[in-house]
Amino acid sequence: ENDDKQEPEPISESGRIFIRNLSYTCTEDDLRELFEKFGTITELHMPIDSYTKKPKDSQNKTRWNTLFVRANAVADIMSKNLNMNKLDLLTKSDRKSGTAAVRMALGEAQIVNEIKQFLMKNQVHLESFERGMDCPRSRTTILVKNLPADTQEQEIRELFEKYGLINRVILPPYGLTAIIEMQEPNEAKFAFKKLAYTNFKHYPLYLEWAPEDVFAGNPSSTTNQSIPEEEKPMDEIPIEDGSTIFVKNLNFDTNEQDFREYFENKIGPVHSATIATKKSPKGILSMGYGFVQFYQSKMAKEAIKKLQNSKLDGHQIEIKLSNRSAVVNNNNEMPNNKKIGKT
Repeated sequence: ENDDKQEPEPISESGRIFIRNLSYTCTEDDLRELFEKFGTITELHMPIDSYTKKPKDSQNKTRWNTLFVRANAVADIMSKNLNMNKLDLLTKSDRKSGTAAVRMALGEAQIVNEIKQFLMKNQVHLESFERGMDCPRSRTTILVKNLPADTQEQEIRELFEKYGLINRVILPPYGLTAIIEMQEPNEAKFAFKKLAYTNFKHYPLYLEWAPEDVFAGNPSSTTNQSIPEEEKPMDEIPIEDGSTIFVKNLNFDTNEQDFREYFENKIGPVHSATIATKKSPKGILSMGYGFVQFYQSKMAKEAIKKLQNSKLDGHQIEIKLSNRSAVVNNNNEMPNNKKIGKT
């Protein structure tokens, strides 16, 4: 009888697997279905909060460091720092460094401490991460998670700046995560929509809106050594050549404010937007075409690529790059409409 009821072979001495980073919507049935294909499950325990009836990890009290450190990333960093094979790091034990679990715990503590110190120096309000998912969220600041180790600030900046102006980028040591503060809420929302879950160096980007009071100070008071061009006042940002587009087939009823907002909402910051007009007995009338000048030439090219033949106020617009050079007058204004002629 005992032979007929042989116990399955344990996968380790305890026969248990600890699983973390589960989705808040995950259920015991989901876990059971996932793991039963590999063998018989003798016990499955998922801690549930007695009040919220949700997994305990989804309560308001959140360990802020889980937003910044992945276990696999800790192993990658330690393997590099110790010049040790990752497999040996995770499996071998010795008297000097202890068990693999002890090594990993000590390594994670050290990494977390370095990240904390860096964030505090850059005026990040650490306590804001302890409030959980129900706290008020920023409309301009995004947490970027799941980055591969040693991600560089410039890589993250280039990823986001195509969608708008960036106030600051906070990238802690080891490059595992970043905090991006953008200037305008609509630009931040657009960047979030476009980049969430996209691949970055073979890793999906996990984005989350940061707590509303994540920063203790303004961008000018942070301790970052270099202040990028995007953080300068708008009137001090140079305008690149090739940043102006010519737009025709405009609805005669489209005004300059709607014209400007159309491109700002879909592409990014606009330096100026003008519609050519003419005088008539009935007053000032639109001539059905205009110019939009961005700050960067790549945004003009993006507008042509994304918005060609799109509809604005019911008209299918046509866009091409204008041969106008960057603004040269002192007031940073577009030339007078009367001078508009060549494209």
